[in-house]
Amino acid sequence: MKLHGRIFFTIMALNGAACSRSDITGLHRQLEGKHDSAGLAASSPSSAEAIFENDFGCRGKAAEIGPKIKQTRIGNIFFKSERIKFELSGNRVGAILEVMDEHCKKVPFRNLYEPASPAIDIDVFDRLGYFELHVLRGGKLLRKTSFARLRPFHTADQEKARFGINTVFGRDKNFNAAAVTVVDRLGAIARDSQRWDQFLTEKQYVELSKSQNDPSSTFVPNDYVKTPDGYYAPVRFKAINDALTSTLKMPSLYVLGLGHPTETGKTTRDVKNPDGSTQTWNTTKSPVTEEQLNLFRKYVDRVVQGAVQTGQPKAAANKFEIWNEPDLSYLLDVCTQPSTSDPDCEAKKVRAYRNICSVGANAAKADGRSVLAACGGVAEPRLSNGNGGYDMNSFAYKLVTSDSFHSADAFSFHTYPGTHEGIRLHEIAALRQLLTAETKDAKFPIWVTEFGWKSLPYRADEKHVGVSELDQASRIVKAAIRLLSATVSKVWVYTLANVGEDVADAEKDKQRFFGITHSADANMGSYAPKPAYVAYAHLIRMLNALDYIRGQDTNDKSPIEWHTFSDGDQEVTVVWTKNKGNIDSHLDIKVDVTAKTDVEITDMVGNHLARSNNGKVSIHLTKGLPQFISGKVSNIQVSPQEPDSSGK
Repeated sequence: MKLHGRIFFTIMALNGAACSRSDITGLHRQLEGKHDSAGLAASSPSSAEAIFENDFGCRGKAAEIGPKIKQTRIGNIFFKSERIKFELSGNRVGAILEVMDEHCKKVPFRNLYEPASPAIDIDVFDRLGYFELHVLRGGKLLRKTSFARLRPFHTADQEKARFGINTVFGRDKNFNAAAVTVVDRLGAIARDSQRWDQFLTEKQYVELSKSQNDPSSTFVPNDYVKTPDGYYAPVRFKAINDALTSTLKMPSLYVLGLGHPTETGKTTRDVKNPDGSTQTWNTTKSPVTEEQLNLFRKYVDRVVQGAVQTGQPKAAANKFEIWNEPDLSYLLDVCTQPSTSDPDCEAKKVRAYRNICSVGANAAKADGRSVLAACGGVAEPRLSNGNGGYDMNSFAYKLVTSDSFHSADAFSFHTYPGTHEGIRLHEIAALRQLLTAETKDAKFPIWVTEFGWKSLPYRADEKHVGVSELDQASRIVKAAIRLLSATVSKVWVYTLANVGEDVADAEKDKQRFFGITHSADANMGSYAPKPAYVAYAHLIRMLNALDYIRGQDTNDKSPIEWHTFSDGDQEVTVVWTKNKGNIDSHLDIKVDVTAKTDVEITDMVGNHLARSNNGKVSIHLTKGLPQFISGKVSNIQVSPQEPDSSGK
């Protein structure tokens, strides 16, 4: 075993007979005494192999050859008190390990292992956050995975819990109950769906069974089981409910609705997307007639009954959202043509959804069930006319001002800023004003049930647009805080996991890379975290039990933005530098903090940065990455610019 300059560890030691116990003990002593800031790794890469951060993380994409890294815990999510463990299988001779952080900087670590065992037991000392484990040979990256080290999550008051994550387990025919632990360790409220087309009448079941020879049919009879009341429910419905109930500390939010198969058995059709592209969608039959609305009422009652589990110690869900994006014609199928070709389509959608909202919300809360039912779920409110008034023709305005909306306990909507950092706060201000006027409640709940960015950087020669993984993390944290500052009470990030990992499919499936973890079948490991997972987990731990109390106007000319949360005793202020473009356009700024108490500064992923001295501390803000200040801050200001060497 050779130690070249910087200390590194060869996997040959894992081959059992190659090392004796005394060899290993000696290696441990070397590692404990000689590790440096570069960590245990191969020699630094040449300029041609410069470390970079992109959609594949540090060092780019692994070759996926050589030793395989096996998970010992789904998601590679470890709490601070737990040992970080992996296993290596395959040809390990001559392989080298290194650990990198979210900035692609090497992290010092010790590797503790047993001889004749494939186990890797990593000690990253007191570090928290996001890390990548690399296996290299001859300077080439063979395999990689990512892992997270977090503080444990302590459940907040369920009423105050405000941070959620879209899980879409209900769409996954290969649902893995173990994946729910990734949500549990995050500390978020799951938002899942129990679609109307997952519950069939006997007639629909028979008709769809006959359609199996149709090439467009995806129906599998064995995916359904007959319920005592004569309907057919998906087998995975109970499996998902049981997993969420047994694992999560907080009840979930279920989306109710979103389509139903036609009685003819044909389950797909081509529709125009808002951007003009064509996509194949499940054929839906939205409830419009009285008969269909009665079926919808029974469906809602069946799902809510199963999720609430009356008399049980825990419920799978206690929050429900009626339908999803009803303002989009292909998700509320009441128009014979796309809305651009049907002048009455908008009016039809509003009329249909008003009934769905009323029937769904009342059915969810029937029999005295203590649940919350949100109506809306709109893709964007688009309520403001830009002149301080309302667009009275908008879907949101017509819904909120209808009698049907009085059945709702919250208004929900989605917002996707694209490659921009900004959230449409003026739309939320208009919505708040309208809701207050209509409900006579200045605190009527607003839920943002989808927001997020896909971590796929833009390339000039390709069509797909996204942001880097580190940028995705930063934007999610800042957007969540800005939404809470605008009187939004609960937010859900979209989404838990990527749908596949092939960049070539990014344009084909625009939702593919929104995950804060990698996909369930990723080469890096099932649900391996991205930096966004760790940043969101830290945000939840810092702010979940606190209320928003004040902040800097986002239109202020200052180069920094800050917002403060408190429960009366604890106080946390989050601060970052502003920008109007991507993460690289931020300036590095020194900020002076004055506090009434001692404060501690942590970075976006939870690592300690600084403590105050007599209530004063200076911190460096870089690349727009948020920093958390724990303690009662009285003033934050940009440090006076230091003169250059000429005295100017």
